[in-house]
Amino acid sequence: MKKKLKITDKTIWVTGASSGIGLALVQQLASAGNHIYASSRDTVALSALSRQYTDIIALPCDVTDNHSVTNAVAVIRKNSPSLDMVITCAGICHYFDKGDIDCEQAQKLINTNFMGTVRCIQAALPLIRRENHLPQIVALSSLSADVAFPRASIYGASKVAVNYFIRSLRSDLANSGIRPGLVHPGFI
Repeated sequence: MKKKLKITDKTIWVTGASSGIGLALVQQLASAGNHIYASSRDTVALSALSRQYTDIIALPCDVTDNHSVTNAVAVIRKNSPSLDMVITCAGICHYFDKGDIDCEQAQKLINTNFMGTVRCIQAALPLIRRENHLPQIVALSSLSADVAFPRASIYGASKVAVNYFIRSLRSDLANSGIRPGLVHPGFI
């Protein structure tokens, strides 16, 4: 039996919403009665998702692009006075065989997985509501930040950076009522 999500009647921005964990999360959050801004680069998947649920607004966004993130948050600000929660799920993975690291691919991993998280949180912080008791910022990390998986050296490093950033941000925001959190899923 599926557990019902206890997060209801919140305004939430989810990145990486067109597939994987982000998609499943958006579907559950919308089914639980939340108002969702669903972001991804995949505009076709976002449109299909927003047609399935009345409380999902498709919000195309490329987390690797400052302008795209700024525009997405401007749309949110125009339609909602604030956000209850931001969940950063956007991410990519690229494996490197036999230690043959491609610096261009490595930079894409870091820019998406780590800097994408930083960009979205930085842009959304002014919209985060402070009166609720939820961890208003949630970043998707990975067990690869704690366990060295073969071929995943840069992917794991990008998730280690996410972990450190969120833990440090939690300390920096300790007196603000905003409590950043981390989720560490296993292999998907």
